[in-house]
Amino acid sequence: MNHITKIIIGNVTNLSDARYAAASGADYISFCFDTFSPNYIPPVKAKEMIDWVSGIKIIASFGNQSKEEIETIVSLINIDEIEVEKEFLRDDFSEIDIPIIKKINLHETDVTKVKNLLEMYKEKVNAFHLYTSSTFDKSIYENLLKELCLSVNIIWELDVNENNIASIITDYKPYAIQLTGSDEEKTGYKDFEEMDKIVEKILAERV
Repeated sequence: MNHITKIIIGNVTNLSDARYAAASGADYISFCFDTFSPNYIPPVKAKEMIDWVSGIKIIASFGNQSKEEIETIVSLINIDEIEVEKEFLRDDFSEIDIPIIKKINLHETDVTKVKNLLEMYKEKVNAFHLYTSSTFDKSIYENLLKELCLSVNIIWELDVNENNIASIITDYKPYAIQLTGSDEEKTGYKDFEEMDKIVEKILAERV
């Protein structure tokens, strides 16, 4: 069997995305609870969506919320993993018995800082989610990315499309690929053609 790269449908804000993720073969749905993000979704609305789907794991993504805010949302929703972007201490989430993902924006750091962050958190987290808020130059991080994917669980949200997804999985073998949900064209309707092509290629690499 080939390397199995998991699929995360992230920034889900509508039921169309949630239902698609559950039916497509994706492994996780991710909801953003960072109130400063354009992808923010109220916890009550996310809970309503989760009640509509089954057979898929749930990730709760946070920005700079306090530990108390995170604990409140975790108590409201049945969550499988939490994702945190801010820096935290080992004991900050000791009362939350859920795996943690550390989110890292490569646009705001450099190779040395990424290495330092991974060394700091590798014993505390289940995976590292690498993304960029700007244009991504893979050549700067190419060797590091290969090294990281071999040593820790990397969630890859870096310039993914139907033309490069097969080579990303073959060359880097990330733990997971995160694809991003989007707004509905109208209530209850979305065109998933582009995302479908990527998901199909990821699933084909598992055969």
